[in-house]
Amino acid sequence: SKPSNEASDRSWTSLLRRSKSDADERTSAGPSRLLVVDDDADARELISRILEQATYTVERCPDHNAAIAAVKQADPPFSGVVVDFQGGGTSSSLKLLDAIRHIDDKVRAKTPTLILTSTDTNQVFAWQSGSDGFLVRPFHADEIVDGVHAMLERTPEEREQHRRDQMKQARSAQARRIAE
Repeated sequence: SKPSNEASDRSWTSLLRRSKSDADERTSAGPSRLLVVDDDADARELISRILEQATYTVERCPDHNAAIAAVKQADPPFSGVVVDFQGGGTSSSLKLLDAIRHIDDKVRAKTPTLILTSTDTNQVFAWQSGSDGFLVRPFHADEIVDGVHAMLERTPEEREQHRRDQMKQARSAQARRIAE
Protein backbone atom coordinates (compact mmCIF):
# COMPACT_ATOMS: atom_id res chain seq x y z
CA SER A 1 0.00 0.00 0.00
CA LYS A 2 2.85 2.40 0.79
CA PRO A 3 4.34 2.38 -2.73
CA SER A 4 0.97 3.25 -4.28
CA ASN A 5 0.52 6.15 -1.82
CA GLU A 6 3.97 7.48 -2.71
CA ALA A 7 3.12 7.15 -6.39
CA SER A 8 -0.17 8.93 -5.76
CA ASP A 9 1.61 11.74 -3.92
CA ARG A 10 4.05 12.14 -6.80
CA SER A 11 1.12 12.26 -9.21
CA TRP A 12 -0.59 15.03 -7.21
CA THR A 13 2.69 16.91 -6.95
CA SER A 14 3.28 16.77 -10.68
CA LEU A 15 -0.24 18.09 -11.33
CA LEU A 16 0.23 20.93 -8.90
CA ARG A 17 3.61 21.93 -10.30
CA ARG A 18 1.99 22.77 -13.62
CA SER A 19 0.89 26.07 -12.13
CA LYS A 20 2.22 29.10 -14.04
CA SER A 21 3.25 31.00 -10.90
CA ASP A 22 4.60 30.18 -7.48
CA ALA A 23 2.47 30.19 -4.34
CA ASP A 24 5.20 32.32 -2.73
CA GLU A 25 3.89 35.30 -4.72
CA ARG A 26 0.59 35.07 -2.87
CA THR A 27 1.72 36.04 0.60
CA SER A 28 -1.61 37.71 1.42
CA ALA A 29 -3.40 34.36 1.00
CA GLY A 30 -1.87 33.37 4.34
CA PRO A 31 -4.22 32.07 6.98
CA SER A 32 -7.48 32.34 5.02
CA ARG A 33 -9.65 29.32 5.78
CA LEU A 34 -11.72 27.89 2.94
CA LEU A 35 -14.43 25.25 2.64
CA VAL A 36 -14.29 23.21 -0.57
CA VAL A 37 -17.59 21.51 -1.46
CA ASP A 38 -17.66 18.95 -4.26
CA ASP A 39 -19.44 15.60 -4.45
CA ASP A 40 -16.63 14.18 -6.61
CA ALA A 41 -13.92 13.06 -4.16
CA ASP A 42 -11.08 13.34 -6.70
CA ALA A 43 -12.09 16.84 -7.80
CA ARG A 44 -12.55 17.93 -4.17
CA GLU A 45 -9.08 16.62 -3.27
CA LEU A 46 -7.36 18.20 -6.29
CA ILE A 47 -8.97 21.61 -5.70
CA SER A 48 -8.13 21.41 -2.00
CA ARG A 49 -4.50 20.56 -2.69
CA ILE A 50 -4.16 23.37 -5.21
CA LEU A 51 -5.48 25.84 -2.64
CA GLU A 52 -3.34 24.37 0.16
CA GLN A 53 -0.27 24.75 -2.03
CA ALA A 54 -1.25 28.42 -2.37
CA THR A 55 -1.10 28.58 1.48
CA TYR A 56 -4.83 28.51 2.19
CA THR A 57 -6.16 26.34 5.02
CA VAL A 58 -8.81 24.06 3.51
CA GLU A 59 -11.61 21.95 4.93
CA ARG A 60 -13.42 19.53 2.63
CA CYS A 61 -17.14 18.75 2.37
CA PRO A 62 -18.71 16.03 0.21
CA ASP A 63 -22.18 17.57 -0.18
CA HIS A 64 -24.28 20.68 0.25
CA ASN A 65 -26.04 19.59 3.45
CA ALA A 66 -22.72 18.93 5.18
CA ALA A 67 -21.47 22.29 3.88
CA ILE A 68 -24.40 24.18 5.41
CA ALA A 69 -23.74 22.51 8.76
CA ALA A 70 -20.00 23.23 8.49
CA VAL A 71 -20.59 26.92 7.72
CA LYS A 72 -23.04 27.25 10.61
CA GLN A 73 -20.66 25.58 13.07
CA ALA A 74 -17.38 27.09 11.86
CA ASP A 75 -15.47 28.87 14.59
CA PRO A 76 -13.88 31.04 13.40
CA PRO A 77 -16.02 31.49 10.29
CA PHE A 78 -14.66 30.41 6.91
CA SER A 79 -13.04 33.15 4.85
CA GLY A 80 -14.75 31.74 1.76
CA VAL A 81 -16.49 28.75 0.21
CA VAL A 82 -15.58 27.08 -3.10
CA VAL A 83 -18.52 25.01 -4.32
CA ASP A 84 -19.25 22.73 -7.28
CA PHE A 85 -22.48 24.14 -8.71
CA GLN A 86 -23.42 20.90 -10.46
CA GLY A 87 -23.06 18.67 -7.39
CA GLY A 88 -26.47 17.69 -6.05
CA GLY A 89 -28.17 19.59 -8.86
CA THR A 90 -28.68 23.28 -9.50
CA SER A 91 -31.49 23.66 -6.96
CA SER A 92 -29.30 22.15 -4.24
CA SER A 93 -26.49 24.56 -5.08
CA LEU A 94 -28.87 27.53 -5.03
CA LYS A 95 -30.14 26.40 -1.62
CA LEU A 96 -26.55 26.26 -0.38
CA LEU A 97 -25.84 29.80 -1.57
CA ASP A 98 -29.09 31.00 0.00
CA ALA A 99 -28.30 29.25 3.29
CA ILE A 100 -24.83 30.81 3.43
CA ARG A 101 -26.32 34.25 2.79
CA HIS A 102 -28.99 33.89 5.48
CA ILE A 103 -27.09 32.43 8.41
CA ASP A 104 -27.84 34.59 11.47
CA ASP A 105 -24.25 35.47 12.31
CA LYS A 106 -23.40 38.64 10.38
CA VAL A 107 -19.85 37.48 9.65
CA ARG A 108 -21.02 34.15 8.21
CA ALA A 109 -23.75 35.88 6.20
CA LYS A 110 -21.00 37.72 4.33
CA THR A 111 -18.93 34.62 3.52
CA PRO A 112 -17.94 34.90 -0.16
CA THR A 113 -18.48 31.95 -2.48
CA LEU A 114 -16.74 30.88 -5.67
CA ILE A 115 -18.79 28.66 -7.98
CA LEU A 116 -17.19 25.92 -10.08
CA THR A 117 -19.21 24.39 -12.89
CA SER A 118 -18.87 22.50 -16.14
CA THR A 119 -21.14 24.89 -18.04
CA ASP A 120 -21.65 28.64 -18.18
CA THR A 121 -25.44 28.37 -18.57
CA ASN A 122 -26.00 28.72 -14.80
CA GLN A 123 -24.09 31.97 -14.43
CA VAL A 124 -27.14 34.22 -14.12
CA PHE A 125 -28.60 31.99 -11.38
CA ALA A 126 -25.26 31.90 -9.55
CA TRP A 127 -24.80 35.67 -9.62
CA GLN A 128 -28.44 36.27 -8.60
CA SER A 129 -28.01 33.86 -5.69
CA GLY A 130 -25.01 35.73 -4.34
CA SER A 131 -21.99 34.03 -5.87
CA ASP A 132 -18.80 36.09 -5.68
CA GLY A 133 -16.95 34.28 -8.44
CA PHE A 134 -17.59 31.79 -11.22
CA LEU A 135 -15.22 29.40 -13.02
CA VAL A 136 -16.12 27.02 -15.82
CA ARG A 137 -14.29 23.68 -15.87
CA PRO A 138 -11.72 22.84 -17.06
CA PHE A 139 -9.61 25.56 -15.49
CA HIS A 140 -5.93 25.99 -14.76
CA ALA A 141 -4.71 25.79 -11.16
CA ASP A 142 -3.79 29.48 -11.31
CA GLU A 143 -7.34 30.40 -12.28
CA ILE A 144 -8.84 28.88 -9.14
CA VAL A 145 -6.17 30.41 -6.89
CA ASP A 146 -6.56 33.81 -8.57
CA GLY A 147 -10.37 33.51 -8.36
CA VAL A 148 -10.27 32.74 -4.65
CA HIS A 149 -7.72 35.49 -4.01
CA ALA A 150 -9.83 38.08 -5.88
CA MET A 151 -12.99 36.90 -4.11
CA LEU A 152 -11.38 37.31 -0.68
CA GLU A 153 -9.81 40.69 -1.48
CA ARG A 154 -13.09 42.40 -2.46
CA THR A 155 -14.86 44.54 0.10
CA PRO A 156 -18.60 43.87 0.60
CA GLU A 157 -19.37 46.90 -1.58
CA GLU A 158 -16.99 45.72 -4.30
CA ARG A 159 -18.49 42.22 -4.10
CA GLU A 160 -21.99 43.62 -4.71
CA GLN A 161 -20.84 45.73 -7.66
CA HIS A 162 -18.86 42.80 -9.08
CA ARG A 163 -21.99 40.60 -8.89
CA ARG A 164 -24.11 43.23 -10.67
CA ASP A 165 -21.49 43.67 -13.41
CA GLN A 166 -21.09 39.91 -13.89
CA MET A 167 -24.86 39.34 -13.91
CA LYS A 168 -25.22 41.96 -16.65
CA GLN A 169 -22.48 40.29 -18.71
CA ALA A 170 -24.00 36.82 -18.17
CA ARG A 171 -27.45 38.04 -19.24
CA SER A 172 -25.97 39.62 -22.39
CA ALA A 173 -24.15 36.40 -23.25
CA GLN A 174 -27.33 34.40 -22.61
CA ALA A 175 -29.33 36.73 -24.88
CA ARG A 176 -26.72 36.35 -27.64
CA ARG A 177 -26.92 32.53 -27.39
CA ILE A 178 -30.71 32.63 -27.65
CA ALA A 179 -30.56 34.97 -30.64
CA GLU A 180 -28.20 32.64 -32.51
